[in-house]
Amino acid sequence: MNKLIILFIVLSSFMLNGCAPMHVHGATDKMNELPMTTVVEPQSDKALIILMRPVGSAYRQMSTVFDVTNDEIKLIGILPNMKKIAYNVEPGQYTFMVLGESTDYMAADVEAGKTYYARVVQRMGMIKARFSLLPIHKAELDSEEAKEWLKETQYVEATPTTHAWYERHKESVVNKHVVNYEKWKAKSVGHRPTLVKEDGV
Repeated sequence: MNKLIILFIVLSSFMLNGCAPMHVHGATDKMNELPMTTVVEPQSDKALIILMRPVGSAYRQMSTVFDVTNDEIKLIGILPNMKKIAYNVEPGQYTFMVLGESTDYMAADVEAGKTYYARVVQRMGMIKARFSLLPIHKAELDSEEAKEWLKETQYVEATPTTHAWYERHKESVVNKHVVNYEKWKAKSVGHRPTLVKEDGV
C-alpha cells in the first residue's frame, strides 16, 4: 500500500510539472507583446503567415513554432495562449513545426502579396499538452469563429532574448525534430495539414 501511495505522489508531481513544460519554462517574458491595435500587412514580394493560438485549456504551457524547411530549423517564436505571430517569407513551399511535449508539422505553399492563417491547437499528451498546427483554409476565414480568433489574439514578436533562449535549448529541439519528422513525412500527402496557394487573401 505504501508503495502505491509513493507512486501516486510521484505521478502527481509529474502531472503538475507538466503544466509548465521544461523546454519553455519561464519563457513568457521572452516575447515582446505588440498593441492589440497592431495591423500587419503582407509585403508585395513576400507572403505573410499568421500563426495564432486561440484559447485552450493548457494556459500555462507555451508552444514554440519553427520553420523547418529544407531541414534547417529556424525559430519563429514562443507562442503563449491567446497570442499570434506574423512571419514573412519568400513565395514557395515551406514546412512548419510546433513543439510541445512532442512535435507536429504543417506544410505550406504560398504566393507573394497574400496573407495565410494557421492555428496552434492543443491535443492530449502523456504528461503535458501536445500541439498541432492546422491551416485555416480560405473558406473558413469568413466564419464567426475565425473572426473571433483574429480579434482576440494579440501579436507578439521574437526578441534577442527569445533567440538566446533557443540557443540554450537547441539540442533538445533538434532531437525531438529528428525523432518525429520522419514519421510525419511517412504520412500520405492527404494526411498532412497543408496551406495551399488558394488559401491566401
